[in-house]
Amino acid sequence: MPCQNDVLLMISKHAQDVVGYFHNVEGDELAYDAEGIAILAETILDYRESLQPAIQDSLIGDFGAYLGECIRRELGGEWEYIAGELYVRILPNLVAYPFAQVEAQFRLGEIRSIARFFDTISILRVIDRTHGDSPLLD
Repeated sequence: MPCQNDVLLMISKHAQDVVGYFHNVEGDELAYDAEGIAILAETILDYRESLQPAIQDSLIGDFGAYLGECIRRELGGEWEYIAGELYVRILPNLVAYPFAQVEAQFRLGEIRSIARFFDTISILRVIDRTHGDSPLLD
């Protein structure tokens, strides 16, 4: 189900907050692309074990909004929700759950890297454009 405008505005604000933080505090210019995601993934790895759970939970919301906006802008798609969970529908049979993926990297580390996640869904998107109804996407 498509998201309402107020939810989309909140997602955009959280994503912009991430970009602003990295600009003002870290000195990094984050674009909504794979390079920005790689910087964010490294930041999560650097701080994941030292942050209190409440701070991690807050960052999951902000970082998930940024990751989802990167996916939406780079690969196409729209924010949707079902049963209270936000996701980006890239294709009819390809969706991404950016908040869950950020949480997974915080909890599990490099093995659930958001950078690799983005690379994987980028490849699936290319396969779909090249081959149409790819069985990999079913």
